[in-house]
Amino acid sequence: MPLYQITAITRAGVAQPHVHQLLTKLSTFVTENNGVVAEIRNWGEQRLAYRMRAHQEFHTHGRIVQMRYVMSPTTAIELHRQMRLDNQVLRFMLMKEKNTSVASLGELEPGQLAEVARNMLTTMDDAGLV
Repeated sequence: MPLYQITAITRAGVAQPHVHQLLTKLSTFVTENNGVVAEIRNWGEQRLAYRMRAHQEFHTHGRIVQMRYVMSPTTAIELHRQMRLDNQVLRFMLMKEKNTSVASLGELEPGQLAEVARNMLTTMDDAGLV
């Protein structure tokens, strides 16, 4: 399974619990499909370089979030579809990182990696980092 990086711009001014809910929903979907959450970064609200139109509104600010997942290509396609349908997401880009696979992350089986990812997500959730 390759490593994917997703950079997304979500609505600005949305309360932190809504952003947390979106990230949890995406991460849970990936881990339920034997994927692994490698990294989640919330860069906070930023002024956008240009005014963008999304969901019949114009936006000048957005919250930028970067996520890295190890997942199968079919899971990536479904995640792409879910993000496209989510009203909180203004824009996103899903990229497959070059020359990466599960083997580069260690010697664990995909099922064990998924369990480690679930535990990591729970720990991050409890600490309020997600």
